[in-house]
Amino acid sequence: MNFHVPKYLTGKMVIPRISPDSVTMGGEDEAFCYAAANISAWKKVSGALDWLKVQTGIKTISKGGKA
Repeated sequence: MNFHVPKYLTGKMVIPRISPDSVTMGGEDEAFCYAAANISAWKKVSGALDWLKVQTGIKTISKGGKA
């Protein structure tokens, strides 16, 4: 498990537009490559990203400005 992945899936960190030439297993580059390739699948499952936030303790700022 790459503990960086939830930050990218939940929007806490922005997924870079350009993928690296290689990735480091367990690294942030692996995490954002996974998130870029799989974010649409996570979004298709109702409540999946909210569940992930709860499981990982990630708090994001909503568009209304409150966490």
